[in-house]
Amino acid sequence: MSASPTPQPALEKLFELEHHVVKAVFFHQARGTVVTFEPMTSTLDTMSTVEGMGERFYQGMGFNTVAVIPRGQSWYRTPDILKFLAQLVDSGTLRRYPMTATFGFSMGAYGAMTYAALLGADAVLSVAPITSLDPRVAPFETRFNTDLPVDWDGPCVDGAVGVAETNRFVCVYDPLSPPDDAHMRRVIKAREAMGLGGQYLRLPGVGHKTMGPLVFLDLIKTLSAQTLSGSIDAAAFHRAARARRRLEQYYVTMAGSHRVRCSRAFQRIVSERKAAMRRSGRLIPMVDPKALPNVANAEKLPWAVLAQAGAR
Repeated sequence: MSASPTPQPALEKLFELEHHVVKAVFFHQARGTVVTFEPMTSTLDTMSTVEGMGERFYQGMGFNTVAVIPRGQSWYRTPDILKFLAQLVDSGTLRRYPMTATFGFSMGAYGAMTYAALLGADAVLSVAPITSLDPRVAPFETRFNTDLPVDWDGPCVDGAVGVAETNRFVCVYDPLSPPDDAHMRRVIKAREAMGLGGQYLRLPGVGHKTMGPLVFLDLIKTLSAQTLSGSIDAAAFHRAARARRRLEQYYVTMAGSHRVRCSRAFQRIVSERKAAMRRSGRLIPMVDPKALPNVANAEKLPWAVLAQAGAR
């Protein structure tokens, strides 16, 4: 039996903001809306086509998509995106569909968590999350910079607060990365204060670049689908995640970890296991992503177009 053709969208528009573009694809009928936030390595000037993370996958599952794409490392802290998302909520567009979910990796995870409450997200999938760069609340985070001056006051500023009351929260992180673990502790503390738990999936030995292993191991699509359906199989995830030991990234990250650097025994174990994996021909080498050409011109459109889209 052939697959059903993808329905034509009620709206497919690119909104050009000062520091971001937002690609919105809404259908007359959909299971819900997935709002994605790009990581710092996926800004507008690195894209050959304007397409949000997992856009076609989510649409194929029957969801609308709203892809928030930064022009630079804005960390989603500029007034234009806060105003845009607030208008999206006020328009009632999201409420026309059964659910809303947010998804992001690293800087994108910050956006997905921080705006979860504003968007009324029913589910959040966060990969290697950053809760804040504000030294007042996250003094342990010194790895990143922003392209623009950042105001860490006001609404929608802290990812831990943004997901404190989200019904369904799924996160993948490396607990051996001290900053990533500290961010997760902030999230867990905030959610526990509200009497909520979550699916905190640990992926030791991959560092902050967690998305790569999830893609290589073909786990991200499964996690996305399970997050949207509310049926995370943590045991199956951890079984499949054992294959990360085939990745060169795993051994490079482990070799650079504090625990291994402080122990000659651990150094020898990591080195010998990497060598054995290489001899067997099963080692998957690290891949450096290449910058893509600049994207074509975005179209400027009034907000009212999006506000008129939705189920009929």
